[in-house]
Amino acid sequence: MKVKKLGLFTRILCVYFAIYIAVPFSMWAQLIINPPTFPSGSTVELNITGAGSTNSLIIFSTSDLTIPVAAWTRMATGTVGQVTFDLPKPTNDTAFFAAGVAPISTPTVATPVFTPGGGSYATPTNVVVTCATEGAAIYYTTNGDTPTESDTYIYNGDSIYVSGVTTLKAKAFASGYNDSAVATATYTINGAPFVYAGAQQIISSSPTTLQGVITDDGLTGAGTQFTNWTQISGPGIVTFGNPHQTNTTASFPANGIYVLQL
Repeated sequence: MKVKKLGLFTRILCVYFAIYIAVPFSMWAQLIINPPTFPSGSTVELNITGAGSTNSLIIFSTSDLTIPVAAWTRMATGTVGQVTFDLPKPTNDTAFFAAGVAPISTPTVATPVFTPGGGSYATPTNVVVTCATEGAAIYYTTNGDTPTESDTYIYNGDSIYVSGVTTLKAKAFASGYNDSAVATATYTINGAPFVYAGAQQIISSSPTTLQGVITDDGLTGAGTQFTNWTQISGPGIVTFGNPHQTNTTASFPANGIYVLQL
């Protein structure tokens, strides 16, 4: 048995009847989408009745009736009084159309939220990024630039590792929505300094130069930043040239093993 596949005209015509079930009453009560025509092999023409001469119309389209009407794609916006629309002929099996009187408020994607928010922290942290608009795509930057869809993508509810001083920005996008506002937060992470007292030395004369190394992010977190050499043990009292310099000189009064701390 052969089953005849419905032609494109029939499928769109079925859509014409189904569309009124899918859209809110306030949108379609005064508008009627007449049966479509096909002025060319690549065009479908929609003619709308019920609109006033001072109105302009917006045509929406979707291939999936399960998504909310607010997320349908805007196909065309007419001028005042325009009721006929020539649109590209759909290539998918079904095409759903709706007409609305302009201006129709396009929803805006919710602004992303950072958890925790910006501030000063003692250790690097994972910042969770969320967006209340379901299905929105979130993009972010850490260099201060406004995010675009060419930047790094993050799933809703995923986290970004933040250390040092970072300005985090995120923006969310969704089809049929205005782009979200840019979420911005600055994080100041006061990481621990790196301290190295240098390799063990065996010397035959005194004094010697110590080879200490200290690196720091420059953030004190309201504390005091300082360098200090001290003697832990040894057969005599060590004299430091300047105990507050990493590469200071040290003099040893007697032979033996000395342990110094930076």
